[in-house]
Amino acid sequence: MIQTYQPENFAIVSAAKNDYRNFYRQESAYRRLLHFPPFSHLLSVEITSRTEEGCISMGAFITGRLKNAFPDLFVAGPTPSPISKIKDIFRYEVVIKDTSYEALIKARKLMDEAIAEADAPKNADLWYDFD
Repeated sequence: MIQTYQPENFAIVSAAKNDYRNFYRQESAYRRLLHFPPFSHLLSVEITSRTEEGCISMGAFITGRLKNAFPDLFVAGPTPSPISKIKDIFRYEVVIKDTSYEALIKARKLMDEAIAEADAPKNADLWYDFD
């Protein structure tokens, strides 16, 4: 049994009919349109801090550096994570997209170097997740 607020969603309809081809066709078109994997690469950066301001300042710091160094890179955020606080730790995220995996590797390296600088916020941590 599946409970949903959107029973007309193509994923639910396709699953109910065991129509895997239709699901694959529609999901592939959606992912291609929005440049999601496997048609692009994603780097999700989770920012954690004991204070919400720590997440916001670190997010602004790294996105500023990324946008200056890689103006063609798609950078979204920082925004609160779907579960924005766990055990008194705030969580924010930044999403970076590009067709080149190597560009995301360079972006991660830049972030690691940037947070080691003296003017970087020191009250937040970064966690990376590729694709």
